[in-house]
Amino acid sequence: IELQVGYLDVLIDVLDRIVQAQETRDAQALFDIALDLKICGDKREGKGFLAQNLKVPDETLACGRLIEVWRKQWDWPPPQDIQQNEAFSLHRIAAALFAQAAELDPIGMSKAKFLEGLSYKNNDDYAEFARVMLDYATYYPDQPFADDALTELGWYEMAVQGNPEAAVAYFQRVVSDYEG
Repeated sequence: IELQVGYLDVLIDVLDRIVQAQETRDAQALFDIALDLKICGDKREGKGFLAQNLKVPDETLACGRLIEVWRKQWDWPPPQDIQQNEAFSLHRIAAALFAQAAELDPIGMSKAKFLEGLSYKNNDDYAEFARVMLDYATYYPDQPFADDALTELGWYEMAVQGNPEAAVAYFQRVVSDYEG
């Protein structure tokens, strides 16, 4: 295999940033890396709010060419397998880093916990998505995204579980607990 240094440099840079943040237990750095990876995954898949509303050029993201490392250097995974291959998912990596950031600084990084859940949703891992959103709604009821977590749980109950009664219960909690 002939490696192109530019592609390998991108991969090494992202991995170095992750290792450095983990070694120094830097919750903010983990959050920032995870957000870069989530945005990159959103843009690649055309999913989520970030993909549709952020006008961030690919080259400004730390992971902007990370996908190319796998596709062009090693032709792995084959394009038809990308959606099924969890090891390739930038959303799964982002979710793990968001979880680490939230664990290091539970209150300061409450947004990381919420974005961890959205990363699982973007990866179509609805069981983990629901678990994280329920944890967020339970443990962070006074944080800014608590009503959003309940709304996401309502969506999950309606769209994934097919349970409109449970969905309505979550939506009613948003109205009754978070007026205004």
